[in-house]
Amino acid sequence: MKRINIRTQLLLLASTSILLVLITGTLQMSRRIRTQRPALHRALGTVYLLAVLLSAPIALYIGVSKLEP
Repeated sequence: MKRINIRTQLLLLASTSILLVLITGTLQMSRRIRTQRPALHRALGTVYLLAVLLSAPIALYIGVSKLEP
């Protein structure tokens, strides 16, 4: 089994969480979801916050580290 290096793992994790941020952030702006499904709106907000808290430090680390591909 081929091992994936740490930089690739971090990029995959950051990319996945950033994708979650983009999707949930867009859905958070829906007036229909906010008014008709407030529980869903709160759940999306929680997922958004957790994804940001996960992706931001990883992206910062990747940006300032000297990891070589």
